[in-house]
Amino acid sequence: MSTREFLTSATIIAAAMALAALMELVVPLFSAPSRPRRVRANLGLTTLTLLFNWILTSAAALLAVGLSLQRPGLLVSLGLPPWAQLVASIVMLDFFFGYLAHRTMHVWPLMWRVHRMHHSDPFVDVTTTYRTHPIEVAWRFGFMMVPVWVAGIPAQAVVIYRLVSAINGILEHANLRVWPRLDSAISLLWVTPNMHKDHHSREHKETDSNYGNILSVYDRVLRTFTPTARGLSVVYGLVKSDTAASHSLLALLLMPLWARRSTIPRRVTQAATTAAVVAIAGFASLTAVLPPPAAALDTAKIEELTRAKGKLDEKDGAFKVSVPRTDLAVTVGGVHLTPPMGLTSWAAFKPAGAHAMVMGDLVLLEDQVNPVMSTALDNGLQVTALHNHFFWDTPKVMFMHIGGMADEGVLAAAVGNVFAKIQQTSGGKGDVPHADIDPAKTSLRSEKIDSVLGTKGELKDGVYKVVIGRAAKMDGTDIGSTMGVNTWAAFAGSDDNAVVDGDFAMLENELQGVLKALRAAGINVVAIHQHMIGETPRIMFLHYWGVGSTEALAGGLKAALATQRN
Repeated sequence: MSTREFLTSATIIAAAMALAALMELVVPLFSAPSRPRRVRANLGLTTLTLLFNWILTSAAALLAVGLSLQRPGLLVSLGLPPWAQLVASIVMLDFFFGYLAHRTMHVWPLMWRVHRMHHSDPFVDVTTTYRTHPIEVAWRFGFMMVPVWVAGIPAQAVVIYRLVSAINGILEHANLRVWPRLDSAISLLWVTPNMHKDHHSREHKETDSNYGNILSVYDRVLRTFTPTARGLSVVYGLVKSDTAASHSLLALLLMPLWARRSTIPRRVTQAATTAAVVAIAGFASLTAVLPPPAAALDTAKIEELTRAKGKLDEKDGAFKVSVPRTDLAVTVGGVHLTPPMGLTSWAAFKPAGAHAMVMGDLVLLEDQVNPVMSTALDNGLQVTALHNHFFWDTPKVMFMHIGGMADEGVLAAAVGNVFAKIQQTSGGKGDVPHADIDPAKTSLRSEKIDSVLGTKGELKDGVYKVVIGRAAKMDGTDIGSTMGVNTWAAFAGSDDNAVVDGDFAMLENELQGVLKALRAAGINVVAIHQHMIGETPRIMFLHYWGVGSTEALAGGLKAALATQRN
């Protein structure tokens, strides 16, 4: 979270607190006591808590970004649209950060010594919201790291959840009178002001209930829910000697050091041990998974392995090696192109936690594309796009984008092998598939293709075409095969000598598997790009061309289809 984002969030929270304070004057639940010292102490803790939240939310967001660079998270792997990822993220974060972390602070006596500062407030209003000890803030964030790590929760979801959680917390603590029936209805799903007020009761049975932060379903499912039936009879705080009614900010911060065992709820040892293990796991996940400080790149090693000269961009922290295609004589509409005009292959390396990442763009003639693509894939690199940059160029030039995440030595060696393959296939030494086929003379048997692909197509004008649709949404509208979201294959020729061309529709995380399957079958990839913007899930499209027997070609397509989720 940047400083600007923090200031924006702090402004929103301050506005929410001010609005709630005004509402307390209009529809108060209780008459507010005159205790300015209590209010000053609570506001001081609010300032500390917001600053501490900023630091830890930033750490959680950085963890989310770091993990997303290293591996696709569970939510992404499931192919969930962005809105579903956000909802699932909030549900998981609210369980770990809101419910589980809170409950363990009541179960484990050592953490109750910290958390009791929040419960010691003899009156609950908007200023109580952030009457929170810094140790408690760190404890909660330790738990939040678990779903961030395991599920790969997006950084945006972490920030959004913390903002929603903050605003809801203000409403829960505000000294507001809420119509009981409305409060009861909302509390079926959402934590309400009356529901949370009971949690601040002096009665241990009520204090040890209603732990939820945003969603109330966890309390209901795990049987820690207490109906809000006592209304105005609830008495806040702890025992009289522990209410801290006149405590200063310093006294509140030192409260965990007090040894008032009588005020600490007694719990069974097994429950306390369980809570400790879960909490420690949360903290351990933060230290174990956060990308370590990025080590400096070994630029000499990268140059050695890629056999290319590079330049370090200290501002961006990236090292870029370049290979000008001086072997090409390309003209565009009569203009002679030189390497600085876009005919230079390059790969840029950057530290990424314990590893490094690489991104690059390769300048290739048409006959070089697929041999070089196979080399990139075989060496563990990803191929992310394939397209042209020019019109009217002679010879035709294609551009293939690559990427990867691994040890810098592994990446540099892979890029070096790719550069070597470009050199080996230069001068017309690449692959150009050829077949003498006229669709008007097609004699292939479509049933052989059907038996391999497991679906039927349509024969028209000598071309047998198979179409397999997929589902997506754009601007809230369902789109499918007829709208262009489909994989198709068009066959022509004979059973032994056929050509197939077509288009694959894939999720982003399916692209590499489809590429590898097609190349393993000797089918050429001729373009990789998008056809739409703003669709969910994100759909990539891959165009291909293959020559061979219908059985072999259909088998290659079947293998590629098998790599897709559905």
